[in-house]
This record gives sequence, C-alpha cells and structure tokens, in this order.
Amino acid sequence: MISKIADMQPDNRFVEQLHELTRHEPQQSIDSLVIAHDDPHMMRGLAEATSDSAAALIPWPQRDWDAADGNLSETIDWVVRRLEVKGVILVAHSRGGTPWQRMGSLGDGAWKGRTNRLLARASTAQEDLQHAKDLVRQRVQQLCELPSVSRGIASGELLLNGLLYVAESGLFLIYDADCDDFRALMANASAA
Repeated sequence: MISKIADMQPDNRFVEQLHELTRHEPQQSIDSLVIAHDDPHMMRGLAEATSDSAAALIPWPQRDWDAADGNLSETIDWVVRRLEVKGVILVAHSRGGTPWQRMGSLGDGAWKGRTNRLLARASTAQEDLQHAKDLVRQRVQQLCELPSVSRGIASGELLLNGLLYVAESGLFLIYDADCDDFRALMANASAA
C-alpha cells in the first residue's frame, strides 16, 4: 500500500489524512471512500454502518465542497488512481449549509406569531433541502467528469453515489444520475 501512495499531494489535508490512515495500516486496503458532512449524529450513524467494511470515512464540511478550490476533486481523483477504491460516496446533510443563528432568528422581524414562525421554518427547511440536493447533484456530475472516475464507472470498477441525509425525517436520499433525481435510500435497498 505504501508504494501506491508515495506521490500524494501534500497541500491537500484530506489526502494527508488518507495517507496517514494507510501508513498506519499498510496491509489493509480501502475499498470505499465516504466523504460526509461533519454532523456528529450523522457521522456516528455512518461510522456504525461502515464499521464492518474497509471504508475510509472522512468528515468534510459540505460548505467546503466548493468546486473552485479543487480539493474535493483532487482527493477523489487521488483515491481512485492511487488506492484503487471500488466506491466513492458523498454524503450531504440537509442542514449542512444552514447557519444555526439563522434558524434561531426566524421568529424575529416580520414573522410574528407561532404560525408564521412555523411556516418560516418549514420554508427555510425546504430551501435548505433544495440547496443540499443541488450541491450533491453538481458535485456528482463534476466528479463524473474526472478521467479516473469516468473510466472507473465505464469499466464497472467504480461506483459513485451521492447521498443526502434529511435531518427533519432521518431518512437518506440517494441521487440517481440517470434520472437526475433523488429517491429514498430504503426504497432503493428494497428494490434490489
């Protein structure tokens, strides 16, 4: 494993984390990379779900999944090429881009009364969910354009998935690139 990761890019802290992980356990390979928003509750659930697999779970705030800096693409390209993972999963959170102070201040100003506060929070939750869906969609599409990822997908050697944890319901949605839509992960699992 060490020979595969010798040419890491040291300016990317996520690649450095993976390098450290594989350096300490060089005999153990990583089959899947899970990059997930750093929500503690969601991360605990993902850690439990991946505990019996050879998956690397990296907490990465989704506000930092910006396409402009290239760190996300660089990390995934490096992992696909150097570690030869078989799966990459991006896991966003419906509240991953929501400043908590905004959630707490919705009752101020023009929104008076319980009904209006409830409607404002519901509206904000819907906006946040749509923003998170757009983020997952854009990042999955962007990653599919990486030559290493597109070759892996075309050859059937790599699976790329985008998931979205919906905090309000506790459900995961999976992005279906063929339909350009999301569906409940439970429905996907039961259909298989």
